[in-house]
Amino acid sequence: MTPNEIQEGMTVTIKFSATNYSTGQAIPKWVKENSYKVLQKSGNKVLLDNIMSWVAASDVQALDTGGSNLTGNTQTHIVQSGDTLSGIASNWGTNWQELARQNSLSNPNMIYIGQVIHFTGGQSGATARTYTVRSGDNLSSIASRLGTTVQSLVSMNSISNPNLIYAGQTLNY
Repeated sequence: MTPNEIQEGMTVTIKFSATNYSTGQAIPKWVKENSYKVLQKSGNKVLLDNIMSWVAASDVQALDTGGSNLTGNTQTHIVQSGDTLSGIASNWGTNWQELARQNSLSNPNMIYIGQVIHFTGGQSGATARTYTVRSGDNLSSIASRLGTTVQSLVSMNSISNPNLIYAGQTLNY
């Protein structure tokens, strides 16, 4: 999708390659790991919900592409540090081979942070639930809030150090 095709109301992510807001201020990594709704578009810039600065339209990518072979029950996942294709597939009740096929991945071992992985079909609902870590959160408080266990969060998210999570991190549960 080209920057000209980005429209108000679309859900987008900020590309991992983006470095600065239109003001010149650096874009933090955690901002690139979330999705946002386009509130306004002005020329080659977009204003995203929860972001108090304009972003170049060329620095965003649409999640709701509405094209190609993505039909029916399509889910998306933005790759984060530590993610593997098999781990993402497991959360959706499928296998890595199917995700590689649907996303035209020639090397399933080469996924990168910020990459959007799509999956059409399979299960939805409970297997695709996510929580974005907020400042002050810890796994115990998150598990309690979500009605799950710390061990389940650690396992589902391949967390090597349960004491090390960060604000903006997305957890599957």
